[in-house]
This record gives sequence, C-alpha cells and structure tokens, in this order.
Amino acid sequence: MTKRTIPAAIGRCLFVALLLAAAANAQPQPGDKEVGIGGLAYFTHTSDFIGSATALFSLGYFQSRKNYFGVELDPSFTFQHVSGGSNSVGLGAFVLGNYRRFLGSGEDRKVFPFVGGGGGGYFNGTIGSGAGVEKAGLAFAEVGLKSYLSQKTSLEFTYKFLYGTSGGNSFLANTLSLASVSLRHIF
Repeated sequence: MTKRTIPAAIGRCLFVALLLAAAANAQPQPGDKEVGIGGLAYFTHTSDFIGSATALFSLGYFQSRKNYFGVELDPSFTFQHVSGGSNSVGLGAFVLGNYRRFLGSGEDRKVFPFVGGGGGGYFNGTIGSGAGVEKAGLAFAEVGLKSYLSQKTSLEFTYKFLYGTSGGNSFLANTLSLASVSLRHIF
C-alpha cells in the first residue's frame, strides 16, 4: 500500500464500524415484506479492458423471524475492448429466487448473519465482436450479514457462489463469485 491509500483504507474501516455501532435493534416479524436496492461495478486494468455495472433489486417475505423467501432481478451492462480493435457491449440480467436462514437468537440484536441458497437463470445479449445471446441456469449458495440502521432499514453484505450451466469444460469454468452490498427496507 502507498502512503495515500493507508488513510483511505482506515477511513473506510472506521465508516463501516460507525455504521455497525450506530445500528438499531430490530427483529423482522412474520409476514413482513422487504424491498432492496444495491449495485456493483468492476473494471479491469489491462489493455484488454472489461467493465461492468450491475443494479440489484430484490423483494422478499419473512415467513418467520428466521426464514426469508425472496426474488432478485439484477440487470447488468458490460463493455469490452480487446487489443486489435474488437469491441462489444452486453446487456444481461440475473433472475434469482432464494431462501435465507438467519442465525442466532435474541431480541436486542443489531447484526444478523445468514446462510441461504437458491436458483434461477442468467441471460446476456452482446452487440459487436462475438455478438449473440448467452443464457444459463444457475444454482447458488450464499452467506451474509444484515446490519440494521433503523427499526426497518438495513445494510446487507452478501457473498454468493454461483454454479451455472454455461457449457464450460470444468467446474471452475462454470462458477462465479458475487459480492454485493444493498440497502433494504421492511414494510
């Protein structure tokens, strides 16, 4: 790390610690519904540039305090430039259904770890070099933390390990890791 990035990293850690410390006690009730929005973006630092932006939209239902059922629609936009001038633009989406089990107990908690899983599909339409439509079925496992900022609003950190039927030759060629942050509200 350079001298400039150390203060920035410390600042980000303090910001997250303050969010967690300022969090409110909350317990979702059976029958509560939850809506969420988030996003992620990434890009490479090579001459063969790839950039992607994805929005995360979710809607779910608490069957009990510990059992959650939800759906996600995650549209994405991708741009790729390969040395030699071939460019492409892709529009796609993940469409997923999931189940989550919140762990632990206690009425006065602020942070809720969870495990879950689900399935769905992915499609991507590409314009330019390598034009076409890609689609795949998916299954995934997920882990995460939900930190309540108020009685009804939470910040959620999630890691998903996805396995898709994209036709790769190996297990790893058919997998994808997805880390995301989203803001969620119970109504």
